[in-house]
Amino acid sequence: MIINYFDLNKNFKYLIIFPYIFWVLLICIYIFNSDLIKAGQLDGLVKYGNDSSRYIDGAKKFLNSDFTDLHTSKISYIFLISVIFFFNLNIASIVIIQFLTTIISSICLYLIARNLFSKWAGLICLFIFFNYIPIQLRNFYILTEILFINFSIILIYLCFFKQNHKIIIFFISLFILFLRPQGLLIILSLFFTFILFSNFNKIYNFIFKIILIFLSLFLLTFFINIGIKDYELINSLSKGEIWGYSFETNSICRRDCIAGLTNPSLYEKNIFGFFIYLKENILILTRVAFFKIILFFSGWRPYYSNLHNIFIIFYHLSIYIFFCIHFFKYQKLNLFETFTIIYVSLNVLFISVTFVDWSGRFIMFILPFMMIYASKSSIDIISIFIKRFKIKI
Repeated sequence: MIINYFDLNKNFKYLIIFPYIFWVLLICIYIFNSDLIKAGQLDGLVKYGNDSSRYIDGAKKFLNSDFTDLHTSKISYIFLISVIFFFNLNIASIVIIQFLTTIISSICLYLIARNLFSKWAGLICLFIFFNYIPIQLRNFYILTEILFINFSIILIYLCFFKQNHKIIIFFISLFILFLRPQGLLIILSLFFTFILFSNFNKIYNFIFKIILIFLSLFLLTFFINIGIKDYELINSLSKGEIWGYSFETNSICRRDCIAGLTNPSLYEKNIFGFFIYLKENILILTRVAFFKIILFFSGWRPYYSNLHNIFIIFYHLSIYIFFCIHFFKYQKLNLFETFTIIYVSLNVLFISVTFVDWSGRFIMFILPFMMIYASKSSIDIISIFIKRFKIKI
């Protein structure tokens, strides 16, 4: 007798536990064997990154009412650490908070996939999410990435499925807006999506869209100016960097890496100087942007081991292929699909204009949303396989 794959409701409540069991085992294995991983050894339950000291020092200054040299785009994380210090808690408390938000975000990710497609898609999505080791290991780092990933998922779940929680949505939006520069991208993606699908009458609809467009442009200008000043984007563009890594020489860039660019010191450090610099170097920067996008999606880095690169490329390609399969259909995009496409596109534009990080972590911000569609495609393929070969399960 053939049992339909989608009718296995009886034991589903037990199946949903398996991704979490796997996740706990993965975390335990890492805790007890972190010293075997190159540059992965834990200090207690904490892993410090290159920017960790900046956040910790910033939190100490914040508590002393010293607001000089604070990164505006990271102030949420600095504030969180300062709260931990204010109550004299151990820095490992940040790690605990990050793990708790990962649990909450995983539930939200499951619910998104379940509401959009099916509970089986949600289950597969959980497995993909918990199996992606680079994201899960970020729970131990005193860095902004894991909280940004988690709160992005939570925010999107609330915005699309629990819109009545407006106060929570507002504070989470504010938190991630000042957690990472990419916080602006997810807010803009929501703005653009709801502009496209707004259902007001003609007059109010027009006024509402104009207000949102101007608000979006204001936020975009505001955060580009922050990026130009805090991250010296013009100087970074002049080197063709992945945070100091040269595309031309496959080595750390210690001087100008690409010939032919104009002198970045000639331009003012504001949005006007930024766009003038782009205009005068458009051909070279377009070539560099192409390399950045490839490195962004592949996750490959020449200074990582072959095993690491093979795992990342295989995992990424699998997600991308199944993600694209979902969109190989000729029909109008729905609300959530539109948001996803806009968010992925804005991240690609952000990377092409700014920089690709040296560790490949920026791709993690969009991967969970791509995993949702990859899980749906995998379920469709499994269903076709079962029907085609009449597999008994």
